[in-house]
Amino acid sequence: RALTEAVETNNIDQVRKILATGPRLNNDPMAAKLCMFAALHGYADIMIELLTSGVSPDVRGGFGQTVLMCAVEGGHDSTVTSLLGLQSLEEVAYNSPLIINAFTTDKFPVNALMMATRSGKLNIVQHLLLAGADPTLASTQSNTRMITPLEFAASNDELTHILELLIQAINRLHPDYMAHDIPAKLAFVEAVKNKNVSATRLLYNAGVRA
Repeated sequence: RALTEAVETNNIDQVRKILATGPRLNNDPMAAKLCMFAALHGYADIMIELLTSGVSPDVRGGFGQTVLMCAVEGGHDSTVTSLLGLQSLEEVAYNSPLIINAFTTDKFPVNALMMATRSGKLNIVQHLLLAGADPTLASTQSNTRMITPLEFAASNDELTHILELLIQAINRLHPDYMAHDIPAKLAFVEAVKNKNVSATRLLYNAGVRA
């Protein structure tokens, strides 16, 4: 209870005091929930303290959401970058690698890059791409079709800068993707349907044809 109160009130000094005298937090479901809470609310220091005290960065919530997804949803750049930097910390070396490309497990599965793209978080999209997020990974929506971050970006004319970043990353990772893969064509169709001239031009110049 004391740890919960300290986390929820963003009392980093009290969190450190409790963790210094308590057991490791490995496999502690309440600590995992508190870590996700801290990530969502931008309490980066508390999130790091919990992770370095045993909470796995790959722990999952009820819908399969990860700590990283919570940080992305919160929209706090520093929290996301702190979490992405965990892979180099010795204190969490025993944990499995951070799953940047993991999907939620609900009816409409998404990953961290999709979440950041859909909500227009340009800086976070950039952080994720630099950390190894794959912009070509697709999610099945309603068991009928596949959707990618590219399509999310193409559907909204306010996401043009993100679309540009995604195209650049795709061209580095998968040079033939834009010209030949169906999800790229679907993104092009989405841009045309929404009369998104900038996105249509970007995709066309990248080699996409409907």
